[in-house]
Amino acid sequence: MISPWLLALIATQTASAYVASSPAQCRPGTHWTTSYVDRRGVPYRSSCRSNPSGYHLWLPRITNGSPAHWPNDTEHSKRWNTEEKERVLDAIGHIPEAIWPGHEIGIYRMDRSKDGPGNTASSNVNAITLYDSAFRANDTQLTRFIAHEFAHRFWLKLDDKLKRPYYVAGGWGVDGDNAENIKFSRGKNFIYADGDLGPEEDFANNIEAFLIEPKELERVSPAIHYWIHEVFGDNFRLR
Repeated sequence: MISPWLLALIATQTASAYVASSPAQCRPGTHWTTSYVDRRGVPYRSSCRSNPSGYHLWLPRITNGSPAHWPNDTEHSKRWNTEEKERVLDAIGHIPEAIWPGHEIGIYRMDRSKDGPGNTASSNVNAITLYDSAFRANDTQLTRFIAHEFAHRFWLKLDDKLKRPYYVAGGWGVDGDNAENIKFSRGKNFIYADGDLGPEEDFANNIEAFLIEPKELERVSPAIHYWIHEVFGDNFRLR
């Protein structure tokens, strides 16, 4: 005789395994995805998937074609496929909303960066582009790449009153009262080597590290770690 506990467990599992056969059957808070084969060759059937945070906000911003006024004319656009869209939407859903860009940002798909396969993403004022190399990485790395580009956009809107203590925390020299006039590079304590390109790249690197490997950032640059925590608060972490 099957115990009542086991019957209840079977009923629960059956209910949670509900699979819709058409978009019209998707429940609130879910969306329809068509079948696809992922980058590892694993097939996925058409189904309803749970909406990640910000799904309805970001879905229309994932755009085919090339960004307007994109400066790199050797880079070529590609059409998004289902898996790529789903991965990007999931990645954004993990990133705290505090650094989400405004409505002006579109996300575009390009083949190869002019800077080579090591560059996974780029951005300008109105666009973020993701290259082939971004989608060869795992999901955590993809989240890292997007968070980094979001941080670049956030820096452009960061108030000078917050930038100045950031410069101090990072050891950047500031000339007089002009917080944008960097006199010299701090030259050490960068979480990633290319931080010495300037405060903006350093900031994007540090935001990325705070979200992905916070203990390492705290070890390498405790003052920066403290500044980020003070500015963004306790809830500034991956969902």
